[in-house]
Amino acid sequence: MTNPFQTEGTWLRCALHAHTTRSDGELQPEALVDHYERAEWNALAVTDHWTITRPPARDGMVLVPGIELTCRTDSGIWVDVLVYGLDRQAMVNASYFGQATVANSLLPPLSPESGLMKSWARFGSPASA
Repeated sequence: MTNPFQTEGTWLRCALHAHTTRSDGELQPEALVDHYERAEWNALAVTDHWTITRPPARDGMVLVPGIELTCRTDSGIWVDVLVYGLDRQAMVNASYFGQATVANSLLPPLSPESGLMKSWARFGSPASA
């Protein structure tokens, strides 16, 4: 296996799990992007809980809409799943069909080799359990 720190390439500063005031973050979406832009980050994924927040566009910065879903395994363990690159229609479906249906439609089928299967999870909020 090649050591990635000993190969040529470009390293990017990326934050792949950030929240805004649309879930449990402290900054409005625009202020969150401003914060990472001032700190010279190259990419930011906004992953609010059960809400797709489209970060405001910035030149020179990759901004990725995402969502954080909470699910419980059959053994009762709560886990968070980050999903990237979603569109607003997914949230329309979430409102209409309910969180469990949308979570199952958003997550790609997982292979048995990965050790994870969608069938083991019940989606929802820990507060509603």
